[in-house]
Amino acid sequence: MLQILTLPLFFVLQASTPTRAGDEGATLYQTCLAAVRTFDNPASPSQADIRDSHSCYAYIQGFIDGSNIDGPAFCPEGGTLGTSIRVYVIYMQKNPKLLDQYKAEGVFRAFREAYPCPAKPK
Repeated sequence: MLQILTLPLFFVLQASTPTRAGDEGATLYQTCLAAVRTFDNPASPSQADIRDSHSCYAYIQGFIDGSNIDGPAFCPEGGTLGTSIRVYVIYMQKNPKLLDQYKAEGVFRAFREAYPCPAKPK
């Protein structure tokens, strides 16, 4: 229950705080596009895409790990890191207003929509 209350509060505070360069959704989105290009062209990815994709991998994996510490905020059961990255990229393409927001907001919204947790039995 505490997590349910703290995550929305986190995003309210982030929305009212100026985003530092590199912390906005647009930056993460670009690095995740590089990751998708490396997935789609594994035989000859560019050096820039390889470099940029590592930032995406690390951020998304850390977000998944950190978001589920106090109980699941979303449930990507059986999903791979690559699938999670594609989910984020597609979500941001559909919600470009989030590109100017703190990057965690877009990731959180994308994963909550794509990976809802089953309702707990009463």
